[in-house]
Amino acid sequence: MALDSLSELDQYKAAPFPPGYPDTTRTFYSPVDRVHDALAALLTSAAKSLVVAMYGYDDPQLNSVLQSKLKNQTSMCK
Repeated sequence: MALDSLSELDQYKAAPFPPGYPDTTRTFYSPVDRVHDALAALLTSAAKSLVVAMYGYDDPQLNSVLQSKLKNQTSMCK
């Protein structure tokens, strides 16, 4: 299911985003924030399309999500 808002990812941030932080962007830093969990939630939520460019593609859980999206004929993946 697609995210209603990027603010749903705020739970993975170690400290709250400052007031006035744009609703259209979220920035996470490893190892302080739970970047892996944020990526997993974001990838899992993709419903229509998914485009990924990832350095160090070596995460079995994220790979599993991406492989399932590739097999799903209702979403476009690159």
